[in-house]
Amino acid sequence: GAKLQGARTELSPYDLTVLEDTPCTAICEVPLRAGSRQLAYLVKLVLRQYRVHLTLDSLPVLVKNPALNYAARGFPVGFTTPPANGMGPPDMHVYNHLAFTISCLKDSEEEALQYRTQIKKPLNMTAL
Repeated sequence: GAKLQGARTELSPYDLTVLEDTPCTAICEVPLRAGSRQLAYLVKLVLRQYRVHLTLDSLPVLVKNPALNYAARGFPVGFTTPPANGMGPPDMHVYNHLAFTISCLKDSEEEALQYRTQIKKPLNMTAL
């Protein structure tokens, strides 16, 4: 079903080691020019409320908000806000940082580790 919906699995550029904290790491930097195809595509993704889905060991990574008792698969590419001057198209914002936690539970009977992953929240919005 996922392939029929246009979903495709790709390896992420994150380099993680089990039981080791990883500091904030830049995985890519892409300059966007006004009027470029890349910028137009990114705007389209935000307007359509596109979500990025991550998996770890074939399990979905969740975005959790304990205050609202909320969990969802994936995170939005960005969001819109009303224009600052009150007129015209909405202002566009892109989530360009992620902070996530991978919890490991070691099975007492086996050497296997069980994972629970959550994205604390997408961070650092940048206006388009």
